[in-house]
Amino acid sequence: MHVNCSQIRRRLLLFALCCFLCTSVRAQKNSPESLFARGQFAEAAAAFTERGSREDLFQAAYAWYSLDSFARCRQLIEQLAHEGDGELIVDSLSGLAYHMAGMSYYEVYDDANAIPQYLQAIAIRDACYEYPHFHQAHTRYNLANSMHWIGRPDTATYLLREALDIYDGLANKDTTNWLRSLKLLSVIARESNDVNLLRSASVAMVNLLETFTQPSLLDQLQVYHDASINFQDLKDFSTSVECGEKGLVAAQKRGDIVLAADILNTIAGSYELSGEMEQARKTYRQSISYLESINGDPSSIGIAYYNLAHSYAATADYEEALFHIKQSSNYPHNNDPSSPAYNENLHGEILAGLGRSEAALKQYATALRIAAGKDTLLQNGLLTIIPDSIELLKVSVDILANRAKLFIRENRLQAALADMNDIFALLDLHRERVKSDGSRYAISEGAWQYFDLAIGLQWRLYSETHNEDHLEQAFVLSERARAYSLLTALNEQRGSMSGQEQSLRQMIARLERASIGQPELLPELSNQKLKLELLLRTETPTSLSSPTAPPLDELRTLLAQQQLDLIEYHLGPAQSYRFHLSASGKLAVNELPGADSIRTLVTNWRRSITDGAYRQKSLRAIDEQEQLDQHYLEQGLTLQRLLLPSSEEIEGSRICFVPDGGLHFLPFAALPLKTAELPLDYRALTYLQDKYALQLAFSASYLLELESLQAPSFQENLLAFAPSFTGEASALEVSQLRGASLSNSVSINRTPVTTTLPALAPLRYNRSEVIAIADLVPQSQTFLDAQATRRAFLEAINNPPRILHLSSHGVANPDAPNLSFIAFAQAGEQLKEEELLYFNDLSTLPLRSELVVLSACETSLGALFPGESVMSLGSAFAAAGARSTLTSLWKVDDAATERLMVDFYAKLAAGEERTSALSNAQRLQRETGEFAHPYYWSAMTLTGRGGPIELSPGKGTFRPWYLLGGGFGLLLILWARNRSKKSEV
Repeated sequence: MHVNCSQIRRRLLLFALCCFLCTSVRAQKNSPESLFARGQFAEAAAAFTERGSREDLFQAAYAWYSLDSFARCRQLIEQLAHEGDGELIVDSLSGLAYHMAGMSYYEVYDDANAIPQYLQAIAIRDACYEYPHFHQAHTRYNLANSMHWIGRPDTATYLLREALDIYDGLANKDTTNWLRSLKLLSVIARESNDVNLLRSASVAMVNLLETFTQPSLLDQLQVYHDASINFQDLKDFSTSVECGEKGLVAAQKRGDIVLAADILNTIAGSYELSGEMEQARKTYRQSISYLESINGDPSSIGIAYYNLAHSYAATADYEEALFHIKQSSNYPHNNDPSSPAYNENLHGEILAGLGRSEAALKQYATALRIAAGKDTLLQNGLLTIIPDSIELLKVSVDILANRAKLFIRENRLQAALADMNDIFALLDLHRERVKSDGSRYAISEGAWQYFDLAIGLQWRLYSETHNEDHLEQAFVLSERARAYSLLTALNEQRGSMSGQEQSLRQMIARLERASIGQPELLPELSNQKLKLELLLRTETPTSLSSPTAPPLDELRTLLAQQQLDLIEYHLGPAQSYRFHLSASGKLAVNELPGADSIRTLVTNWRRSITDGAYRQKSLRAIDEQEQLDQHYLEQGLTLQRLLLPSSEEIEGSRICFVPDGGLHFLPFAALPLKTAELPLDYRALTYLQDKYALQLAFSASYLLELESLQAPSFQENLLAFAPSFTGEASALEVSQLRGASLSNSVSINRTPVTTTLPALAPLRYNRSEVIAIADLVPQSQTFLDAQATRRAFLEAINNPPRILHLSSHGVANPDAPNLSFIAFAQAGEQLKEEELLYFNDLSTLPLRSELVVLSACETSLGALFPGESVMSLGSAFAAAGARSTLTSLWKVDDAATERLMVDFYAKLAAGEERTSALSNAQRLQRETGEFAHPYYWSAMTLTGRGGPIELSPGKGTFRPWYLLGGGFGLLLILWARNRSKKSEV
């Protein structure tokens, strides 16, 4: 046989190649990477371990993690992250490994052991990365999640703040994990009822989603669903529905019927809360239909039936409500720990509505056990709670409030008061847990109804027993209900604002104004607000105590020392009360009509003042002026008799009013004390300010807090500004244009209208006013005309003066208090933002002056927040540290104000108390005749301290032209004397 050697060689080579390829394929098929890809995790882990490098050991650990063999996973992590001698290896691989170790504990709900792993990962990753890296943010988010689950929300918030700062600073945004952090933050905010944080996180979350180029359907569904829930909690129901409908579209596109049903539930809730009951019930039933069509989550069906029951209870259809709450009870509850408590609470409310009191009380007891757990006890046969240990604050307050109302209907007033006292203890806890004014306002507004109810209970008990302890308790409740945020701000004056907080507040103030004309800045605004909320929530706490009701002994001592009578008002929807604490310490309480009736009286009387005003002599027809005079006199006497104790009951020479509701806008000084013949001679009328020196306060606690503040040292007695203006617009016109361009809702995708603001009209007398008062007060510094700029003010205020005087345009914006402003020197044909000082600018400034005088229009006016003070420029200066403020209740006359201010400062410089200086200046105003009508002199009100101001001696403001005038006068005197001597010769 002939053998072809060349052919054999080729065949052998081909066979060898095939063998090699087969071996390679087999080897590749059995590689750890292939084994892992096929889900053969145990085999992959063994193969990776055999290869032995640190990277392979990490892959082996990840394989065990994927197989839920977490102990083996952590064993390999310890091995790869340490040298042979046990020293920790600090590199990115070790950081990733410890991050995974934390996740391995988290997967089995062992957050306590997950936390140290995450902390180790953060320490390693922070050491590895010179610049912010998304790995650092990821671990912080995971650690925050674990902290949240073990009940440490403040620590979780701090970590989220750091994570969000990192995400925000990355060049390549990791939007998915950024969104996760914002979602977790909103959950924490909602659970702790921190309204400002919830709003900021929700707006930031939606804005971030909508800046995605291609957000996934899952991201859209989850973010819009969470946002819909959050905005419902924020009572922004239209935005809640808007976000819910967008989430519903995403759920339907994904075919996720369960989440679609949950979103329908949320949308229906917003309809119900906005009063659209039929639409709400229709949507609840649509949600049930969705779930029943797929045999969906039973707990979700139960929630929908609960919501239906709630909607019927809201319209007092208790039989229908009972049917649906029983339907709800047939389904299991979800994982929300408050859900069963809410269910039992509503069941109790329905039974109470049906008159089944004993059954209702049993339901409330069951609800309290669920909400408070082991932290309950029996007192007088009733289940009560231990407030300090309660976590489910909101539902606990609801349960106690419902039970208290049932006790009131049954005339069990002491039992009702016990529940109300527990409510107030919970509210105090809630207030202490939030760090922003917006959240405090929301809590105070929600709490007002409970304080009103409890004050009414104390009054009923006093009426039945004549025990005056109930009057004192009613007064204490009135104090606890008011001006909490202002008191907190004053309390914090003992500390100092951090540079970071001040910088954020200043940036937010700028962005709030700029975003009106530039809607593209809204996302940045929401991000900066969120940063501030997180900073306030997570800064190292100070040792400052939260404000409480005033010690009555201290208050009585203060009133006796100052010969001051305190008259405080509490205006409720059905019934109001006047508290009178005399200079000798005697407390009297009287019933008044409801808040709406009093506000109507105040509004009508104010109108009679503004409509009937005239200078020197009325140019109206005699009968027309007499009718206006009659309205002023009759309505003023009605208010005086209603609001004031008798003259025999008032013991001091001064009265301090603590107004409430519409009484914030009442010019007390102009109340007439006696009737008179028509037409009125306004110079000869007897007014309240003729008999007493008057002042206002935000609360009695506010007065005591002012006395406890340490007086700072002042370099100057007076800093005064009189800016010039070059246009034709009034401050009111500018404010109205501002309002037209403002969208006051947090609704997303709404583009504000851009407007230019016209220049303000000149003030004829503000310059001469400031020059005149500076001559009366030594050590004065003035900024006049073009020099009176906002920048000059911000620089000068770094050394606060004893008295700050601003004579300018000012206006209050009741719809958006942050846009209320004082204007500074203006150049050009249009108003610029840097020429205005806004309400929200003031919180960053050192304004601890003894007196701030806002010689401008409407600086006492602003939005009313129940349980807080009026949101005026005056209250903003007070919160920033001013010991007293002199502000106006309406658009004041420029010439009349100049005369009033000069007289006021003359009295003040002569050593008179602030209250008597104002009263005497107003009396002089009347006596001149030209400005005798109350419109011209009663608008200015003094709030805060009423005593004298000790001015430092000095030579006053240096003015070279005065020296020339003085020198010329001296020459005239010498010339006259010389002539006299010559004539004698």
